[in-house]
Amino acid sequence: MTQQLTTAQLKTFVETVDQFEQYRSMTLYEKEELVKDILSRPYMDLMCDWAFKYIMSDMENAKMLISDILGIELNTVAPLPGELMRNRPNDKNIIMDVLCTDDVGNSFIVEMQRKQKKDFKNRMFYYGASSVHFQLSPGDPYSNLKPVYVICFMNFTFQHDDDKLIYRYELRENGSGELYGDQLRIVFCELPRLKKHAMREMDSVESWFYLFRNIRNFVAVPEGMNKRYERIVSAAKMPLLSDEDMKYYLRAMISESEKLELIEDGRALGLEEGFTRGMAKGRQEGQQESRMDIARAMLTDGLDIAKVAQYTGLSAEEVQALAAK
Repeated sequence: MTQQLTTAQLKTFVETVDQFEQYRSMTLYEKEELVKDILSRPYMDLMCDWAFKYIMSDMENAKMLISDILGIELNTVAPLPGELMRNRPNDKNIIMDVLCTDDVGNSFIVEMQRKQKKDFKNRMFYYGASSVHFQLSPGDPYSNLKPVYVICFMNFTFQHDDDKLIYRYELRENGSGELYGDQLRIVFCELPRLKKHAMREMDSVESWFYLFRNIRNFVAVPEGMNKRYERIVSAAKMPLLSDEDMKYYLRAMISESEKLELIEDGRALGLEEGFTRGMAKGRQEGQQESRMDIARAMLTDGLDIAKVAQYTGLSAEEVQALAAK
């Protein structure tokens, strides 16, 4: 059952949309439809960074997720600050989606990544290596180092020699495969690799993949879902959010990092139709600039010229010119 927004809520949330330049040229109707499509659904999109952090701020949820993905039994987990302190003023800022520790000092970084970014593998290694580095203070023995696990859920895939859901990386000797140690392990969970569609047939890992990929489109609890996931589905219910949290979620969903997904798979938003109507009303110049803003963002995120042209309505020559700048 969808959530009905009040007139006052709709007005407030449209004002939030207006804070983003790329949406200002849309009509009021289009903005309201955008808001309704995001906030009137029964459940949040857990591939949105804000929603993922919101759900995983409950350490019981985080513990269940980490235990299932790593195949280990955790007694307790406690949150750690998601932003690491810098050693030097010019050090790169590090802000993680979820950072927590268990009762023996192991650290777990859990990330959700909707779109593939340039140098993504380097970024995950940097997160993990930085977490290893910040464990020791002056005078601490190196024996105090505890394992760091980087777990990333990705709505894209890398090229591999085999086809499976999870790829696990650790330090090993090149010839014999002898393990160097457990100081740092990186786990890639490539969500599009899930092929099953019925939750009754899924194991724990497959169930997490399915929830992350599909919960935004749920109208009810999926048939055959294991009861242990009810706490996740319940926590993701949109009507449970306060107006302030709904505003945070809306901002995250239409921000630069999330808007490309909305354009690609959110056809119900009517963006292309909105462009056409806007041009018919004499707003061609504004719509063209909006298209170009979106195209620039797509190019920055690594989409090829043909796909950018397809989703923005710009010609391949126009997109090529933007890419050359």
